[in-house]
Amino acid sequence: MSMIETIILREPWDVDRRLAELHLGPLTRLLKVVAVAISAGADATAFHPANAAGTFSYQHGTWALRDEFVGDAWLLDRPDGVEAIRNDATKVKVIFANVDVSCNDKQKPKPRSRKGAGAERVSSGTCLARCRSLRLANPMGGLPTTLWLTKMAPQNLRVL
Repeated sequence: MSMIETIILREPWDVDRRLAELHLGPLTRLLKVVAVAISAGADATAFHPANAAGTFSYQHGTWALRDEFVGDAWLLDRPDGVEAIRNDATKVKVIFANVDVSCNDKQKPKPRSRKGAGAERVSSGTCLARCRSLRLANPMGGLPTTLWLTKMAPQNLRVL
């Protein structure tokens, strides 16, 4: 499979248009998901395991993504154990992921914690190695997968 070129949309009208095309708008819906994930990560204390903030953010972010979208035209999806939602009409899958940086022209995103090759498997092993940001990769099953990346620090909140 070939990879779809990474595009970072910065202008609000471009973001709104793309989210509408993907049936993911308005942006406030995704910002709700991000807020849940950030709040969950903040529950980690020094007594939790080192990866707790990322784990809590991922688990609750995935829950919030599904809670916000499943039922509209989106279905719960778990291809090869990778937690996602999918829209059969638009042929798009969305996966929640925690990363250290996103929407940055100078740095590649990295997961907050190493969870194995799950995200790479779903994107044919190419995104994390080659992209500055992850966007609409060709995954297993032939459906484009949108990885909405957020930096999980409230002061630097960005959504791709």
